[in-house]
Amino acid sequence: MKIFKKSFFYFFLVVLLIAPAVAYQPVAADISHSAGLPVIGKWMITPDLKSANWLGQKYQGKEMREPINVIIVDQQAKSIAAAKQNLVVACTMAGYPARWGHSTGYKGYFNGQLAEQLPPGKRQAFSNAIFAVNNSHGRVFGPYFSDHKYYFIAAFSRELVNWFKIREIHQFGSFVQARDDFAQKLDQKTDFKLTGFIDLANNLPAESKLTTGDHDGRAVFLQN
Repeated sequence: MKIFKKSFFYFFLVVLLIAPAVAYQPVAADISHSAGLPVIGKWMITPDLKSANWLGQKYQGKEMREPINVIIVDQQAKSIAAAKQNLVVACTMAGYPARWGHSTGYKGYFNGQLAEQLPPGKRQAFSNAIFAVNNSHGRVFGPYFSDHKYYFIAAFSRELVNWFKIREIHQFGSFVQARDDFAQKLDQKTDFKLTGFIDLANNLPAESKLTTGDHDGRAVFLQN
């Protein structure tokens, strides 16, 4: 009996080690086919491969979805490493360095692939202030290489901090305000210039149980 139990244990362990990882399978409504761009996912994706919901916080009584609201294209980088470095440097120059105090492990979706989060540090996000005060912060995903360019997508939001609400010290403020401020700062202080908006159709104004807050369904488009 002991031999059987030990054999079963090793068999189970081998199955876990060689079993393929659960793939993210978005439905058609969760991806965007915008002209001139790679196929991209409409939402930030959690570590357990679900659409991010702002840590479960409700907005006007509805569950939230965190939309992709920034697209950045690096036309100058010659490698993945260079594209990542350019992105990190640009965010820092724009007043959005990597700061500690935010949830991490999120992913973005490009044409059948999942892209890891930048900044890569544990509990870090690109933010214009420390987590203990009101701040706009975001996570960037990529790059995805296509047509000799490196593409990044990102999800930015405004966070309001109220230390008198113990259960919800960090509260949702705005997607639009954070998106626009980040884009304007990049445009003003870096080589990445704001050239317009891309309609990703990822706002949910008519949903009965889900909401994207004040998001208007568009992503700002920046490129160098």
